[in-house]
Amino acid sequence: MRTIVVKIGGALLNGPLDVLWAQLEAMQQTAEVVLVHGGGPQTTKMAIRLGHEPTIVEGRRIKIDGKARLRRVQLQAVGVHI
Repeated sequence: MRTIVVKIGGALLNGPLDVLWAQLEAMQQTAEVVLVHGGGPQTTKMAIRLGHEPTIVEGRRIKIDGKARLRRVQLQAVGVHI
């Protein structure tokens, strides 16, 4: 059986998920599905709470030295809630 990796953006989790779940279930009929979450909006919120104003260019957060640890902590936190 083949594996399909589906990466979803963090903003997607703020809305209804019925269509997403239906599509993932359909994919599971023919493949193993791995769901990966970006965590962008959650990372931005945490950065602001910790006093790190994120730099966003054309919808993408720009990594600044010293913020990699913040991202790692946030992704661990997001993983617990998925």
